[in-house]
Amino acid sequence: IKLLLLGRAVSLFGSTIYLIVLPLYILNTTKNLKTTGIFFAAVNFPTIIVSIFIGTIIEKFNKKNIILISDFLTSILYFILFLYFKNSNSLIFLFFISLIINIISKFFEIASKVLFSEINTSETLEKYNGLQSFLENTVMIIGPVIGTYLFATFSFNLILIIVSLSYFLSFLQELFIKYEKITNL
Repeated sequence: IKLLLLGRAVSLFGSTIYLIVLPLYILNTTKNLKTTGIFFAAVNFPTIIVSIFIGTIIEKFNKKNIILISDFLTSILYFILFLYFKNSNSLIFLFFISLIINIISKFFEIASKVLFSEINTSETLEKYNGLQSFLENTVMIIGPVIGTYLFATFSFNLILIIVSLSYFLSFLQELFIKYEKITNL
């Protein structure tokens, strides 16, 4: 349970950094607040629609594997962005990768919540719910502060590699989660 909580916190940390840095980067690049808002809405809107179906899909597969695949793919996608932005700067490419990352993140979020409830017992649920809430609230406060600092201090590319590494670290620790449910994936 602790590994799952830590994995969720590390993934959320990377996500909150990117969540604050992405609009700052778009605004800095385009110098247009309207474009930034449209970009941000367009990247997030499809996730709302897709999330309706994610729960049904997740129920058919092993939740731990979904979490692992989600964090690994997200790490790879941020690394691809890092490599791409070393030589180019395309908001269209950034849009599509960010859209895919958002959808994958929704799979992670729902699968990890279901897995959390499955591996908890009635005796540990209250204790770990409190710990989960504390970790998530702490990350939601610290992540944007650190993201803003990183954006003001370092390049967008360095932030991409930091976020990629956070997801990869989350993936590595989640490998050790003990979960025995046998399903299709």
